[in-house]
Amino acid sequence: MSKIKLVAMDLDNTLLDSNKQISEHTKEVLKELDSKDARKGVLVYGIDGAPEGKKLIKEGMMTGTAAQSPKQMADTAINAAYQIFDGKKVPKKKVISVYMITKKNIEQTDISRWQ
Repeated sequence: MSKIKLVAMDLDNTLLDSNKQISEHTKEVLKELDSKDARKGVLVYGIDGAPEGKKLIKEGMMTGTAAQSPKQMADTAINAAYQIFDGKKVPKKKVISVYMITKKNIEQTDISRWQ
């Protein structure tokens, strides 16, 4: 069993920039760690399937990202609204699946767009 070296969360808004993208500083730090072979075994994950995250997966800077589907979320919300307008009951919760994007399936996604 491998040991976890680091778990980092962006609680103080230093890993991401004001656009919620991985900051240039964070990228520089990752590159510096790579140049010293100090990132071996450190896995970097993101959320939301953002274009920037997918680009970094393709470049080998990130391990993966959990992708949501805004289109599926919007379709679900609109369908629920129509049902409510028709007087039908809708569930209080609707689970919409997410999936992981990694180097194994990055070519199957459009890296220039949100999932």
